[in-house]
Amino acid sequence: MRIIDADKLHYIRKWFEDSGKSEVVVFAKEIDKAPTVKAIPIELIEKEMKRLDEDIKWAWYYGNTALDKMEYLKTWLTIKLEDWGKENERP
Repeated sequence: MRIIDADKLHYIRKWFEDSGKSEVVVFAKEIDKAPTVKAIPIELIEKEMKRLDEDIKWAWYYGNTALDKMEYLKTWLTIKLEDWGKENERP
């Protein structure tokens, strides 16, 4: 899977007689040559956060010294996901 920079795509507006509407059209060649972006799927981050929850529970039980770092990481990830959600209109 490639994650492309959709802002770099070139498109045309095409008029469709049958619907009487114009639509934006991007050609497959344009998508194929679009530049990729470095990105991590949100689902992967959410999955890791759930795993981190379990690790924190066990760290409390065993008195792990890394507990503060794990809680900080979870807080930081939560804030970053919320920010991403606001930017991308995700509930």
